[in-house]
Amino acid sequence: MEPQNCTVAVTGRTAEVWAPCQSPTVVQAFVADAIGGDPEEVVVHTTLSGGGFGRRVVADFATQAALIAKQVGRPVKLIWSRESDMTQGSYRPQSMVRMQGGLSAEGQLSAMSVHCISQSGIAASRTRGSNVASR
Repeated sequence: MEPQNCTVAVTGRTAEVWAPCQSPTVVQAFVADAIGGDPEEVVVHTTLSGGGFGRRVVADFATQAALIAKQVGRPVKLIWSRESDMTQGSYRPQSMVRMQGGLSAEGQLSAMSVHCISQSGIAASRTRGSNVASR
């Protein structure tokens, strides 16, 4: 499994990102927020991923690379160490799902009710991204 990584080039309020991510629009929003631009001014090239398992939905690594690229005025390739990747991750928001169902006389599903309560994973990660941006 590859650790979090990406390459970011920032020019003023625009950026170009190459990242193995699971949600390019989240990367776009995080990077735009970090550099003070608009999401429409951030181009994300989604590369192949060496494993994501939901962790690549959070774009804190792209935020970090964008902030560094903006500061140094050059493109930055960021690769977290395995230790950083494992210690900087965070738990997913808590959730609860209650499911009920009914079967027909033939044993086929005939009714289903799903009730889910959860925090927004993206909203929770956006807060983490903002914390990274303020360091």
